[in-house]
Amino acid sequence: MSTDITEGRASRLSSLCREYIDALSCLKKEINAISAALTSAGERSPKDSVEFKIVAAKYRALQYGFLRLQPALQKLIRTASQTVEHGGLDDVDELELTVRLADLEASLEQTGMLINDLWSVAGR
Repeated sequence: MSTDITEGRASRLSSLCREYIDALSCLKKEINAISAALTSAGERSPKDSVEFKIVAAKYRALQYGFLRLQPALQKLIRTASQTVEHGGLDDVDELELTVRLADLEASLEQTGMLINDLWSVAGR
């Protein structure tokens, strides 16, 4: 690949990583809010109450969205990783993409952990 194409690819991948880091951050905030609502609803009423079921349904909707997004983000991570490894990037582009990639991987893992931890409360 030519340097201009490689640098353009690295820039686009870095932008995509940044965009989805922000999206996952918003999702984590929503999950935390639902977790608090589930805790509150569970303290006030039984799990078969309408209030609890509404909050649990919101959680499951977020879970579904995350599960649909996860494979695409994993592909983005693989593509960015391959670009870092084999793209012949200059040092600054490589460093930027490496940091964005690490941040995206951590955000994806953290979001998955929150989703799984909350499943024991909301999903059953």
